[in-house]
Amino acid sequence: FYLATGDEEALRICKRIGDCLVWWITGPMRYALRGSGRETAWPLLSFSALYEVTHDKRYRQAALKVVDDLIAVQKEHGQVCWEYPLGSGIFSAYMLTMTFNGIWDVWAATGEKRVLQLWKDITKPVIDRLEDPGNWGYVIFRNWQIKVADLTVLARWYELTGDKKYIALGKNGLRLILAGAPQLDSQFQGFYAMWYRHIILFLKYADEAGMIDDDHCTMVW
Repeated sequence: FYLATGDEEALRICKRIGDCLVWWITGPMRYALRGSGRETAWPLLSFSALYEVTHDKRYRQAALKVVDDLIAVQKEHGQVCWEYPLGSGIFSAYMLTMTFNGIWDVWAATGEKRVLQLWKDITKPVIDRLEDPGNWGYVIFRNWQIKVADLTVLARWYELTGDKKYIALGKNGLRLILAGAPQLDSQFQGFYAMWYRHIILFLKYADEAGMIDDDHCTMVW
């Protein structure tokens, strides 16, 4: 909103939110970051945007602190995972996909190589599943929440490599999204408002690759 309007009051509020997030990450409640991908994803998205706008090093440092904690978890457990409930000793990759965009945005904002390497490490298995016809993700792109994450990952790998195979891999997922087909356990419409930014990102590349018929808004098979 601030970038669109230049409203200084909006920027002031953004900074206050950022200050609150800095407290969560550096203060006595920082253990909450180990609870799920949700607790790391949203701060990363916020910090990267704040740093790009304000160039305040506190936001950069806080974002990298979160990333470095994820790298430490990766080394300890062999993957990025979280303990939930906290203190239970039960670890899983619950909500891992929520971190994909946050980590990417931190890399885009900071250019730190270790951030990009972490992103590659955790998204490469997604690419492997989508390339494997024997995996159910290849056919239906898993559930709705993850379809969009998959398409965004494919778009980012295309940006990194310039290889159009990553856009072609999104054909099944894009077909389902354009059809607006809901699944019984998760209605499509309820999530669309949160996704449009990422769907549009993939749609841009799919359109450039000739995969969309503009006259009918359908897939070009």
